[in-house]
Amino acid sequence: MLSSLDQQRVRKGTKSCTECRRRKVRCIRLSEEAPICRRCEERGSTCIAQTFTPRSGQSKRLPSRYRIAQLESKVANLTKFVHDAEINPGNRSTAPDPAVEPILSSDDLDAGSDFEAADQPAHLRSLFHNDWLSVDPQQQNGHSQERRPKASSHLYNQARRALQRLIPPKREILNIAQSASQWLPLIYAMFPQPGAIMSPQEICESLEGMNKPDVDPISLASWLLTVALTGQQTQEPDNDNDIQLQKSYEWSKFCRAVSDAVETTIMPHDRLVSTMSGISMAMHFFRLQISQGNFRKAWVRLRHIVAIAEIMGLPKASQAIQHGRVIGTEDNEAQHHKAQLWDSLISANGLLGLVINLPPDTRRHPQAKAQALVVDGVVQPRVYLSRLTDIAAKVQQLDDLNMPPDSGPGFYSSTLALIGELKSLASQTPKQWWALDGEPQVKPDHMVQFIHNSVTVRAHLPFVMRQDIGEEYFYSRLVCMNACESAARLYRFLRGTLPPGLFCTRVLDLQVFVTTVVLLLISHNSSPSDRLGFCAHKAKTGRTVQEVTKLMTERSHDTTGARFAHTCVTTINSLHQLLQQEGPAHPQDLTLQVPLLGKVKVRRNLHQQETPQDGSISESTTNPNALRSEESSISQPQHSSKLSGSLQPPGNLQGDFLSWSVEDNSDSYFQDALMMDDFDPFTMWPDAYNGFPLMG
Repeated sequence: MLSSLDQQRVRKGTKSCTECRRRKVRCIRLSEEAPICRRCEERGSTCIAQTFTPRSGQSKRLPSRYRIAQLESKVANLTKFVHDAEINPGNRSTAPDPAVEPILSSDDLDAGSDFEAADQPAHLRSLFHNDWLSVDPQQQNGHSQERRPKASSHLYNQARRALQRLIPPKREILNIAQSASQWLPLIYAMFPQPGAIMSPQEICESLEGMNKPDVDPISLASWLLTVALTGQQTQEPDNDNDIQLQKSYEWSKFCRAVSDAVETTIMPHDRLVSTMSGISMAMHFFRLQISQGNFRKAWVRLRHIVAIAEIMGLPKASQAIQHGRVIGTEDNEAQHHKAQLWDSLISANGLLGLVINLPPDTRRHPQAKAQALVVDGVVQPRVYLSRLTDIAAKVQQLDDLNMPPDSGPGFYSSTLALIGELKSLASQTPKQWWALDGEPQVKPDHMVQFIHNSVTVRAHLPFVMRQDIGEEYFYSRLVCMNACESAARLYRFLRGTLPPGLFCTRVLDLQVFVTTVVLLLISHNSSPSDRLGFCAHKAKTGRTVQEVTKLMTERSHDTTGARFAHTCVTTINSLHQLLQQEGPAHPQDLTLQVPLLGKVKVRRNLHQQETPQDGSISESTTNPNALRSEESSISQPQHSSKLSGSLQPPGNLQGDFLSWSVEDNSDSYFQDALMMDDFDPFTMWPDAYNGFPLMG
């Protein structure tokens, strides 16, 4: 029976029927040729032998080569999915792309075998040839070059989408564009930025292109930052104060939104910023941070961009221009642009370091000295500024010299050398250049002169911020007072002429605030032999202080930096009133926190009939960060981080007893809270006054 089945065969290796196999019992036949087993015969069931059914052509076992190729395809798709997830962390899909089935010929299907696949292990080795495990540099470079355009494209698209949502309406752009003519030429004359927007017409003409889907996000960010810096300048005063405040509030929100968007989408990515246009855009970002009082953020970001510029080779380009090693017209123009941008970075870094009292990290890259300072009788303000910032960078070096206990002579000589460099630089300019009479508008020269006077005050501080001034310090005291008065005069011109909301107005307020406090203290500190000059200086100082506080009070009603200007006025008036009082009924003291100086304590006591002639000096541990040093004479220097003393009339006269001290605060180099718009003005002197009213 079994032999008659052509289509079916008994399963090899077994003689059991299907019923016995199902019941899992032994199948016993009386003979090998018996058609039925004994158990099926006993049960009366049909005995059916097990048969073999051949598999169809579709269910044939695939060869090993095909299965390995299919596995390689799946691994390749998984690897691609992982790489895309790393490059696009925000927009990755939840499933990889479908595997691409390898196309194999019929010969491969028929001839494939496990032995042949094992004999060719290249397929198995290729499973582990990925970017993480491969040591082939060419393969790694190839993959990185493939990923770099994809990553850059994603970053560009992400930044473009975020920034285009912030583009203001056209009517707003047309309203503010004319204000740009008041500050763009002034800033670019001092800090050249190749490729930046230079005029109000460019702002309006670029609006249409900024809405295109393929606009460069760096250009878009630079345009938005320019609009933000222009828009925050106070417009024409409106009759309705509520409407004016609402406009200012909306522009303030816009500036913060632009700042956050640029900081989130562009500034963290070096591959986007490491271009000429990216560095130029970053400089506008710093200006916007300064206008908002974020000096710390501006300082940190500026140092980061300086490092990127160094990697890009901008210092080398500047050196090549200085030594005339550039050949070719196109290369010459590109190198000149790099050199200009690098010089602007150095100047900005030096000035910001001067503002927050930190050494700039570009001191190892001195600027060119070969450029002429005066050309055809005209002073070049950009050249003067570059030389001035090189000198200002040495102010912080005095702190390092003042660190050792026995550094008195070296510190004194270094300070005199720094003062000598300032005098030499100023002497190279014609005297009429410093005249301010009859100037209708602000020029870069006026800004440079204001900075020069601020640096001069800082250089003389170690000698004048003390109450035991002797004859050896009389020259420093006189020069410092003249510099303070010149800075105040230039401040009145600059602050009264420039737009109230200009980004640098907060820096102007800060510098004149410090110089005014210094002027008040040293003008009320004189030796008994200079009583007549002392009274004359007091009267002149009083007029200067009144003019400064009057203008600062007017500007305190503006929206940008209003709180800080108001606080400066309150502090100056309170200090001035205390110093002017004669014969108080009870002791009075005032403590105020002055940026860049520290904590200033002023006390006026009742004077007794007889008082000692020598002022008392309170000494403490030397502070390495202090700008001031306590020196009783040139030959016998003393060091102290607390400068204090007394000012009194001769012993046979009865009057009041005035003393003041300056304590350097080493906890923080600079207080951003003092510069922000939302801080409490009375935090400048917490628990700082006793029996003395604060004057608003």
